[in-house]
Amino acid sequence: MEKNPHESETALLLDEFLQKGRWIVQAYQGHIWKENNVLFPMAERMLSGEDKDQVAGVMNNNRNLMAQT
Repeated sequence: MEKNPHESETALLLDEFLQKGRWIVQAYQGHIWKENNVLFPMAERMLSGEDKDQVAGVMNNNRNLMAQT
């Protein structure tokens, strides 16, 4: 049985893809941690109720725009 000449190249590409995927997952987990443990508590302390309502409105508008695309 002949070996596929592209098998080792495919394995290298798959390994690189998996490494980059793991990096993205770790970076995203760090981003979420920072939002939950630094940014959101800080915003809760510093923003007035009116400010929070305004931010929520802008975020909802952005979500609606993204959903339309």
